[in-house]
Parts: sequence; C-alpha cells; structure tokens
Amino acid sequence: MDQSGATAGSKEFGSRERAAENQYARQKEAEQLKALKATMDAAAAAKKEDSKFDSK
Repeated sequence: MDQSGATAGSKEFGSRERAAENQYARQKEAEQLKALKATMDAAAAAKKEDSKFDSK
C-alpha cells in the first residue's frame, strides 16, 4: 500500500490547516484595524487642531 500524502489527506491535518489559516486571517485583520484606527485618530486630531485655527 502506498501511504504517501496520507497525513495531508487526513481530517485532523485539514482541521489544523484551516485553524492556522483562520488564525492568520484574524491576525492580519487585527493589524489592519489597528492601522485604520491610528489613521482615523490622526485625522480626527488634525481636524480638531484645524478647528482651533478656524474659530479664531
């Protein structure tokens, strides 16, 4: 019997692979959200700073 590729074809390996891919995707999404929040915070701070000059 030829067992080459048996591990890759097992249900457990597939489950682990999906879990690893999901974890990677969640991590990347968290990094993107963190970067977006930083950009939004910087834009809000700049707008607030600009409004100080507009009111004078």
